[in-house]
Amino acid sequence: MTQRLSPTPSDLSDIFASQDPAEMAWRAQQAEVDADIEGLADDQESAELLEQMERAGVSPDEQRARMIAYFQGLNRKPAAAE
Repeated sequence: MTQRLSPTPSDLSDIFASQDPAEMAWRAQQAEVDADIEGLADDQESAELLEQMERAGVSPDEQRARMIAYFQGLNRKPAAAE
């Protein structure tokens, strides 16, 4: 029997929707790699917020809600005049 070298669409769907901590960590790592490839700047403030929540034991669902609120708030701030 030959081994499949690439994941099936079903496998990918499972990986990207899974609430398994290991797969969630993999997705976070992949997002960092993607950002590096795209040359996106690090957002130190949001990274610190996430680290604070991790240390405080905030649940993943609550972390998501807080990060969404954080980024939505950034979108409402007026752009700095240049």
